[in-house]
Amino acid sequence: MKVSMRLGIGFGLVILLLIATAMVGIRSLSSLDSEIGNLVNDKYPKTVWANEVVESINFISQAMRNSLIVDKKDAMKEIDRIEPERKKILENLDKLQKTVTTEEGKTRLKAVSDARAAYVHSQDAFIELVKQGQIDQARAFLLSEVRSLQETYVSAILKLNEYQGQLMSDSGKNAASEAGTALTEIIFLSAIAVIVAIGTAIFITRILMKQLGGEPSYAADAVQKIAAGDLSMSLELKSGDTTSLLYSLKIMQESLRSTVSEIRSIVEAAAIRGDFSVKMGVSGKQGFMKDLSELLNQLSTVSETGLNDVTRVATALASGDLSQKITRDYPGVFGRTKDGVNRTVDSLTSIVSEIRAIVDAAANHGDFGLKMNLSGKEGYARDLAQLLNRLSDVTEEGLKDVMRVS
Repeated sequence: MKVSMRLGIGFGLVILLLIATAMVGIRSLSSLDSEIGNLVNDKYPKTVWANEVVESINFISQAMRNSLIVDKKDAMKEIDRIEPERKKILENLDKLQKTVTTEEGKTRLKAVSDARAAYVHSQDAFIELVKQGQIDQARAFLLSEVRSLQETYVSAILKLNEYQGQLMSDSGKNAASEAGTALTEIIFLSAIAVIVAIGTAIFITRILMKQLGGEPSYAADAVQKIAAGDLSMSLELKSGDTTSLLYSLKIMQESLRSTVSEIRSIVEAAAIRGDFSVKMGVSGKQGFMKDLSELLNQLSTVSETGLNDVTRVATALASGDLSQKITRDYPGVFGRTKDGVNRTVDSLTSIVSEIRAIVDAAANHGDFGLKMNLSGKEGYARDLAQLLNRLSDVTEEGLKDVMRVS
């Protein structure tokens, strides 16, 4: 498995754990938000409405008592204060009727409605006695039947409020439990993520160290030395190491050493012994190694062929054979060497032809007036022409003297 794959798997696991942690947090926050929203928008308002009902009942109770201790005119004012509070009670009970959804809540709310109906009926009877001016009967009725029904009514409201308070308490406990559970899960998942991250880092570090074959600084130093052309460093491998970077460096180092040794053998054979037959082996080589070997072999072959041609013609010249020439085409220095050698052969052939003409004229016709042309000749060719011309002059003068004397 490649290092990139291992890195991807390791960090993928960490990311998955972090995503799971985030999802747990989001789920828990969503649950808490739901509980808090339910608490604020549903359960708490119900307790407020129930308390407002109790407050309205207490307000009505005060109005009823006040109507017994004031004169008739003010008593009617106190009675008039009862109806608005009844409307408030009906509004709050209507809100409770629409929002109470549990069976227990509905049962308690029905008890409130039943108690209210009886209490309102007794209120109406009390109000009628007050309106008729029967204050003593109204007072007795208030202290007996009305008070009992009021207590029952208030008790039913308080029980409903107690039940709603219990629901609020349960919601608070559920929210606290959700928060605790979420915190535990987040800590647990975070701990696992940290452990996996540390484990992944250690695992990948060990893999990288194994692939490097040793300390990173040692491998880096080896790479720098080989890059600088220093192949003398001894690379130490661990037992059984056949896959590390250091192992690959050692194989590369040995391959470069072998190549340098082959090149040295070719150069020594050519420079010291003049042997161009030594060639680099191309078997098993690939890439630049194969290209380098083929190019060096090509250079050696071209040098050998060119020098063999020059040697052949020079050997022929040394033995007086002017029939040999270099016929192959060569570029650069070998081409200029070919031209020089061939011009030498042509020059010597021309000189031999001139000498042959002079010898033929003198030997066959007794004509010593034919001379070698000095124009364009330099060096040994000019010296040879001057000497032959001088020999011809001396011979001609000597023969003329002999002829004159004879």
